[in-house]
Amino acid sequence: MNDRSAVVKNTWVRIFSVLWHAVLSDARLHDQPPPVKIAFSDRLSSKRGARIRPFVLEVSTQFALDLHNELGSVQDALAGLAFSTPSLRRAHRGKVLAAIEELTIGFVLLHELFHLIGGHLDWYDARRANGLKVDGQQLCLQLTSSKRHGGQGAPTYRSTADAYLLECEADCSAIQWIVQAMPQSKLRRLLQTQAASMTSFPQPQRLAAFRLLLASVWLVIRRLESGKEKLVRNSSETHPLPVTRVFAGFGTLIREYSCISDLRYDAQGGGQRTLTNSDVISMREFLERVLKPVLTSDWNPGSPHLPAESLEAQMRFYLHDFGNHMLNRPVQTIAGHELLRMERARFRMDRGLRPFRYYQAVELKRMKAARKQVG
Repeated sequence: MNDRSAVVKNTWVRIFSVLWHAVLSDARLHDQPPPVKIAFSDRLSSKRGARIRPFVLEVSTQFALDLHNELGSVQDALAGLAFSTPSLRRAHRGKVLAAIEELTIGFVLLHELFHLIGGHLDWYDARRANGLKVDGQQLCLQLTSSKRHGGQGAPTYRSTADAYLLECEADCSAIQWIVQAMPQSKLRRLLQTQAASMTSFPQPQRLAAFRLLLASVWLVIRRLESGKEKLVRNSSETHPLPVTRVFAGFGTLIREYSCISDLRYDAQGGGQRTLTNSDVISMREFLERVLKPVLTSDWNPGSPHLPAESLEAQMRFYLHDFGNHMLNRPVQTIAGHELLRMERARFRMDRGLRPFRYYQAVELKRMKAARKQVG
């Protein structure tokens, strides 16, 4: 193991130790999960990122190194999200990189941990979908061909979407936990605040924190989903678009930033938001001052053109419909309709997942309350 690999692995181990201790101390756990340890694999593909198995959180060594290198390659863009002047960006580049690495690694690790404490592993073991393999309990789902299942045909949209939903739920739960409870020593030191959670950061530190978190989530999902671009190209009838996963994460971030509390679900699980004037103002602030700076940053240094079929191009094309969805306006595109389908699938799947959960997400508590009201 070379020096660089050792440093990267030590960073992951340190962050895992802090996070796992904090998760176990969370008062919102209603049952104690089994012990988990972290391990690195030279055989696990970088495209798979990480996976959790009973009861080891396994990280691809190459993925950890590739992610570390990518963050270094875009550190100018990252510094620009935190500081407005060139002199401050140059002075704090190293601290920004350390803070973003803490957030990015934290997101990957928490995603995997929420597969466990969200009940996904036990649920999947109890209900294996024909033609579909969620390889572990791993960060990306893996679609298997019909040949490997005795020629029984390709997986249905619903079975694929159910597996994809688990990834989205793990993303959203990880984002919620980062915002509400994750110890963020490097981010607080960078932004010079002692506030306990990101939602209580004062302005302008709060803006910078949410920009950096959104960039972290975006870079991780982009790296993992880019390997499925060919799979889903022109196949939205059978496979959810990768951009749907991105927008689901963005939706959680905008709700956490705007502190929207009056979010209800209809009988089918579709989200309905009663927005006050302050909600609308806060959401517009997020879109203009958090999301827009991240989307317009250069995440492909050295590449003059954006590939037409890239995840970035998909995201920009469907972004308007994401806004329609968040503002209760009718959706008009495939991505918008998939967001609605994913919300309703989460509502439907909650009953099956509930016996296996160690932790209940805020949105799912609201779903249960809505179910009682409509029942």
